[in-house]
This record gives sequence, structure tokens and C-alpha cells, in this order.
Amino acid sequence: MEKKVSIIIPVYNKEKYLDRCMQSLIDLDMDKDTMEVICIDDLSTDGSLQIINRYAENHDFIRVIALDENSGSPARPRNIGMSEARGTYLALLDADDWLDSVGFPALLQQMADNDADIGFGQSYKHTSKSVSRIARFASHKEADGLVPHKIEKIFRAVGPPGKIFRKSVVREYNIGFEDLKFGEDKLFFVNLIARCRNASMTRTPVYHVDRQSDNASLVKETSALDKASINIEILKKILEMDIPEPARKDAITRIVEVDMIRRFFHTRTFLKSFEKERFFELFDEFERLFPENGLDIRDHIQMDRFKNIYHLYKNAERDDFIEYIEYLVDDKKRSRYIKDNVVHARLPGKFSGLIPITEECHAVYGGTHQMDGEYYDIIQIYRRPDVTINNVYMTRISDETVEQAIDFELRDDKILIKTEDMVMDGTDINLRLIFDGYKSALVHATPPNGSGHYLQNRQNFKTEFKEVKSGSIVPSEDYITVLPESVVNVKTINSYGDEEFETVITENITAGTRFDIAGVSQSKNGTPRLKTTDGTLITANRKFVKKLDGTHTAGYLTDRPEKVRIIKKCRMYDSKAFSNAPVKTLEVGEELFVSGIVYTNSLTPRLKIRDSYFVTANLDYVQAVR
Repeated sequence: MEKKVSIIIPVYNKEKYLDRCMQSLIDLDMDKDTMEVICIDDLSTDGSLQIINRYAENHDFIRVIALDENSGSPARPRNIGMSEARGTYLALLDADDWLDSVGFPALLQQMADNDADIGFGQSYKHTSKSVSRIARFASHKEADGLVPHKIEKIFRAVGPPGKIFRKSVVREYNIGFEDLKFGEDKLFFVNLIARCRNASMTRTPVYHVDRQSDNASLVKETSALDKASINIEILKKILEMDIPEPARKDAITRIVEVDMIRRFFHTRTFLKSFEKERFFELFDEFERLFPENGLDIRDHIQMDRFKNIYHLYKNAERDDFIEYIEYLVDDKKRSRYIKDNVVHARLPGKFSGLIPITEECHAVYGGTHQMDGEYYDIIQIYRRPDVTINNVYMTRISDETVEQAIDFELRDDKILIKTEDMVMDGTDINLRLIFDGYKSALVHATPPNGSGHYLQNRQNFKTEFKEVKSGSIVPSEDYITVLPESVVNVKTINSYGDEEFETVITENITAGTRFDIAGVSQSKNGTPRLKTTDGTLITANRKFVKKLDGTHTAGYLTDRPEKVRIIKKCRMYDSKAFSNAPVKTLEVGEELFVSGIVYTNSLTPRLKIRDSYFVTANLDYVQAVR
């Protein structure tokens, strides 16, 4: 029997996330007789297969295909699911993500009503720190009859989130996933989007992406150099595709700007790498493909900062090229100035001949003003002449799923909002501008500063409005109230000289820092505070600090030695979470200088090595050199 939609889920060792994923399908606001869910288990070694079998036994619209050999990537399971699908439309869902119960059926109905080949809905990325919209350009309005490959920047969103597509297009053009360690989504969706004839778009939430720190994937395990090698092969395949030329050009531009400049050179990974020459060799190989195919790579570089990177790559000494990348990456230290009502980055003198780096739209909170007997909150806008302001939203801090449009008046380059309208009960807010249809800018707390001598404190801070809660008593279960021996902060915090947190002692203390605690006190309204052994005060909020005890530190170095010796082969990483590919293998006998001991969010100690690398503090692997 033909179904309206088939939802295809490749499954491999995702038992921790499957209940949430499967429940989201059960909760979909649509007739289950019109849909099917196909779960393809890729020979999981945990309890994943048992979990999806249980759901299939209880729900007729769910079926399971169990592979007898692990394929190593989602490609083969997805291809099997698409070949087995009975739905008019297809959707791909990763087992650690989930669908929106209302938004997904709404987009599906919108597509059916308008005979669309592909639909784009809003997706949200959930991390341990925030929930944010992704790919706004693909879901910034309600619209139908769009030409998919002509949607601005659409090839920047080449993954499953937020997409539903017609099965007949996949079969007509024999589109499938190639078995790659990385980038199979890119090839599939470039081909698909270029082939689809019409599209629907909605601002409604459709798909939720899980990017919590403990959620591993093949993408995270793939090194920057491996990704570059794969992207070279992807470019070759796109050059061979029989797709409309405008679509090909935009897809190639995405590979050049996003994959081979922004995510390859414009990164701390490149700056920290011991193999920079290999980066240059791979980019040379990539660049040679353009003249070999009658193309000029410069036609595929649109952003000014990327034009500058390419210019320096071709014309400057390597040290100058690297210095410019360092300047771009270290955004917090970059000074800015205003010229012709546009915010410019102040380039170091040796780069003054490059294209100026400007911001399309930069908003700064200007305070509350009384005008014509009314109170207004004012936002000063610095923008390029062609920028159009569309909307102003109040957005819950760190959670973009909660937002509310607010009326405003635009006078020249000032936004006026009636102060009485700036109310969003029950939450603390940021102010966010939407300009040129889909682009977004949070409102800054202070104007830009271009001093070459001083760095303005909090220059990058965004305006935050905290709801006043007079006389509120903080629930003690949210705070540490029994004296701990030590705590570790799991988010960036400040230390203070008083319980009211009015006098800042140290700002922006990096997550993972250990504090030895001398006592517990409280503010005037009863909020618990922790007093450290050095006399400063820090938050006792469990969202920011965790108790540290011997169960976390047994078997680890916890007092910083000046130097350690490797006693068992191990690896060095560029993050304390050890989440990225290792940067180096350490052999027995090597000695390393230690700059500090930091802790992961699960309170595992790590040794911070000079140059900001990390190695294990496990005494089975390292020995202090006294």
C-alpha cells in the first residue's frame, strides 16, 4: 500500500538516544496509516536492535531491517531504506535526532498541497550549552513554488535535517549515497536539490539535531586532512554531474568557501597542526582541478575575507599567511572601528592593502530614552547601505526555540521599541535582528573599539535582559549547600570579592578549572555562594559547578608537575574532551612540560601541555618528573 511518507533511520549503537527518537515518531500529529518508519540496524553491538524491535512489535507503522554485516557508514542503510520505501515522500532521520511532532506533518501537508518535489523546514541544534537555529536561509519564510537550486546559499545545507523529498526524483535520476567516511550527505543532496523542480519552505520547526558533547560520530573522528582528501574527490564527482550549470557553480562555491577555506584553513586546527605543509599540498591538489576543467577558482570565492585568504595563499610568505589566519580566528582580540556607518575590522598594518573586512549589520543597545512623552529602548544600527531590517525578536537566552516578535520603528539607523512592549514573561532575553530576509544579528552591549593599545573589555558581549524576580528564594536543590572539598566549573564563570557578586575579581574563568572550597555563604536574598581557599566567591549553582571528590581523581595526577614522562604509549589532543582526532601519538620516554591540570565535564583530569594541547593524566600512562 502506498504511503504518504517513509522515514528512514540508520541505526548503529545508539541505544542511549533511540527512545527519544522513536517517541518523536509516535507523537507525530498525523494518521499513522499514511506513514511508515524503516529502521535499518547496521549490526549494532549494544541494545539498539532490541529497542527498535520492541517498538516495531507495538506499532504497525514501524518496521526493522537487520543487516548481517556492518557497513561502516550510514550510506548503505539509507540506500536500503530508500529502495524499500513505499512512501510518496522520503525523510532521513539520524537515530540520535528527533522530529517535531507538529512541524514535520505540517511541512509534509504543505508539500502535498503544492505538489513540491522537496521541502525545507526549520531545524534546531541542541548542545550542552544552547539551542540554536541552523540554516536559516533554508527556512526563513512561508513559500511555495520555489526553484530549489536558486534558493540563496541552499548548498550550504546539504544534510538530512529539515528536509522531505519526493521518492520518484531519487529513482528517476538513480540518486543514492556513496560509501564514504565523510561527505556522503553532501554529494547526495547536491544532486537531489539540483534535480528537484519545485520546493516548499516553512519557518515551522521540523527537525532537532543532537550535538551534545558525548554524542560521537564518524564526522568527529575524521581529521581535517582526511576531510580535505575526501572533499577533493567530492569536487571531482560534482564536476561530472549532469545538473544545471547554475546549480553546479553554487555547489562548487560551497566546496571552495566552506570546506576548503573556512573549515580547512580558517581554523585553530590548522594553526595548531604540526603538518601545515600537508595542508598546503592538499589545497594545491584541490586548486589544480579548476584549470583542468576550464574553471577559475576565483569565480567561486565570494566573501571578502576568503578572497584575502586566497590572495595571501598565492602571493604571500607562508608566515604572513598563517599570521592572517591567526588574526581572523582570534575574533575576541580583533579591534573594530566605524567608517561611513559600517563596522570595519582593523587589520594589522602589513595587511592594510587587502580588501577591508566589514560587517553587514552590527547592532548596539543604546539604552532607554524618553521621547515625546514615551519611553523607548533604542538600538543603534551600523550597516551596509543595501541592508534591509526585517524583524526584531526577543529570544530566550541560549534557546532560540523560544522567541517573540516585537513591534519597532526604524528612524534612519536607529530602531525604536516601546519599553512597555519589551516583556516576555518567565524568561531572560537577548534582542535579535533579522535582516535581508534570513540573516541574523544579536544586539551588542557596547559599541566597537579600534584602539591599537587597549582591548575594550566585554567588546563581544551581547545585551542580556534578566527578568526581575523580587524577593525570590532560590531552591536549595539547584545549588551546592553542603561544604564540598573541591568543585570544578563546567561552564565559564567569574570570581567575585563579595556575596552580591558586585566586585569582579577574575572574569571568564575557563570551564574545567578546579577550586578548593573553604566555606559556603549566601547573598542577601539567600542565594548560596562558595568561598574558595583564596578568599574569592564563586557560584554554587549546579549548572555551573560540580563537586569533585576522590572517586573522580583516583589513579590520576591532580597536582601539577612541571614535567611528565610518557610511560605507556598514548595520544595528544587539541581539546580536553579528546573529541577530535589526535594530533600526535606519544611514545614511551617522551617528556612534556605541563602548564596546568584541567577537568572534563565528567570530571576526568587532563594535563594541559604548553601550546594548548591535552594528554591523559592517568598514572598508568604518565609519570611526574620531579
